[in-house]
Amino acid sequence: MPASGTFVPYSFVIPANSAYSLELTDSLDWFENKPFDDVLDKGIHIVSSAEISAYYEVNDDLNADIFVLKGKNALGLSFHLPFQDFTTNNFVSAPSGFDVVATEDNTLITITPTQDLIGHPAGMPFSVTLPFAGMTYSGRASSSSAQGHPAGTTLVADKPVAVSIHDDSCNGLTGCYDLMGDQLVPDEVLGEEYIFVRGHLGFADHIQIVATENNTSVSIDGQSVANLDGGEHHMHVLNAPFAYMEASAPVAVWQSTGFGCELGGAALPSINCTGSTSTVFVRSDNEELWLNILVPVGGEDDFLLNGEENGIGNFFIVPSNDDWMFGQINVSDPNGPIPVGQATRIENTSTPFHLGIINGGGTSGARYGYFSNFGALK
Repeated sequence: MPASGTFVPYSFVIPANSAYSLELTDSLDWFENKPFDDVLDKGIHIVSSAEISAYYEVNDDLNADIFVLKGKNALGLSFHLPFQDFTTNNFVSAPSGFDVVATEDNTLITITPTQDLIGHPAGMPFSVTLPFAGMTYSGRASSSSAQGHPAGTTLVADKPVAVSIHDDSCNGLTGCYDLMGDQLVPDEVLGEEYIFVRGHLGFADHIQIVATENNTSVSIDGQSVANLDGGEHHMHVLNAPFAYMEASAPVAVWQSTGFGCELGGAALPSINCTGSTSTVFVRSDNEELWLNILVPVGGEDDFLLNGEENGIGNFFIVPSNDDWMFGQINVSDPNGPIPVGQATRIENTSTPFHLGIINGGGTSGARYGYFSNFGALK
């Protein structure tokens, strides 16, 4: 924690193709960004000697989600925050919010909220200075109502920052409530094309689409659904197994999905010239585990699971974009190829792809995140 003068860094060695979990439960006061609307020293900096994947997990049995860390693709100067606004936060003490961390000294951030935040009214820009790298600021919605979520709030910095959003104890519409959250990517990493794959809720998934530029037209499966100015948003109710979205300018996209009435949320990757040829993740528990895989046509037979060819699953053409295929693959058996707590590597020998995982249960909690590369292919 580079902005803290007393924190002693953790250091550990991870063997190849292995995973390491750092337990923080007993020291959450070190890490959680509170009080809100204040400059703090809570930023976490992770440095490794070789490439890794990493995520922050709230691993409570009843209120879980994963915040997939996106490395250099998370850093930027301009962000549009894609909060959902279809359901409330169950506790008035835990409304939606965002966390921003500086990577350089003397970082100036200007925030324009679309709804009232604690200490700041809607529509009134305000500025925050983070004096040192690793310093943080956490903003919170003033209301726990669905309409009080600050969807489309903009954040502009003069030096690269990383931003996460959290949405605690979201009401699952039929009695459950669960945490949603993820690290975002900046506007310059967003794209114009997305494919949505529905999860396993007992009701429809919800997709939040936030425009970054004025006069952005949005169509889903070839049908025009919205024309948005910068910061405006459109909520799409996803009843179909999948959908293909096109926009005339980059948009930020958030999906609320999960199991039963338990919600998980994640920022979605654009399919514009993005993807990974290899991704690594760790299964958190022995509840249901599904893989959502998007791959260009021709690459569906070239997947490896932990280095072995095993026919990872069946893939189907996305009818509204026949250049892409999707697979929704059940790997829930804890005695199967993806055990709890071990690193799992999925590779494609010919084609970059996108991998999302949904892990959890219909009466416990849902963890949802995309582990593929959000940045442009190199």
